[in-house]
Formats: sequence, C-alpha cells, structure tokens
Amino acid sequence: MSDDRTFGNLADLDQRLLRHRANLAGVKHLDRLEPADPQPGAPIRLILTTSGPTPFDLASAWYQTEPDGAAATLPLYRERAEWDTVEWNYVQRWRGTLPPQPAGGLVRYKIAAHVAGSGAPGRWIYAD
Repeated sequence: MSDDRTFGNLADLDQRLLRHRANLAGVKHLDRLEPADPQPGAPIRLILTTSGPTPFDLASAWYQTEPDGAAATLPLYRERAEWDTVEWNYVQRWRGTLPPQPAGGLVRYKIAAHVAGSGAPGRWIYAD
C-alpha cells in the first residue's frame, strides 16, 4: 500500500476496523462535545459511550470552572443502547449537560463509568 498522507493507515480496511473497535471498547469520551465549539452562555453536552464485557450502571463527570474554581459533579444519563455489528455488542450512549459558561471561562473535567455491582463507592473506570 502507498503512503497516504490524507487518511494515514485508515485507507486499509483492517486498520479502520481496529480503530472502530478501539473507539468503542471500554469507557470512551473521545472529546465528544455538542456543540463541538461551544459559544459563551450556551450549555455544553458531554457524550460518553461504554461497551465490552464489563457492565456499567452509572456515569458521571467531575468538573471545575475557572476563574472562580467552583467544582461540581454532573451525572450522565443513559441515552440509548445501539447494537454494533463490528463490536458484536451493545454500545451504551450516555449524556450530561454542563451549565452555560461565560466568555473566557475554562472548564476542566474528567468522566468515568461505575462498574455495575461494585457497590459504593465502588469501582469507577475513567474514559479514554
């Protein structure tokens, strides 16, 4: 195969399949926001997916805003489950909405999913 500078190794079917599976298995955020470039004063939706042999019953984001330094926890809600034929498993999609932020504001966050049946506080697996 020739060296493809535009699509890299994704021009190869096997590489595309590997990437697809890697982007689904486990707990994945992959920097997915809606909208992708949030405007000041608009809510920001965080998207998470979970898949694979480990079941998850909760998902949360922990975030801190700057410049005020306020910290909070945001529960993510299971939005839907979709069958993925390549992964041969259901992919759970979770979503949570951060409150609107002012112009120039910065939000730092981490996202995790809670392993079902692991009790409280239980075992959390962080995204990506």
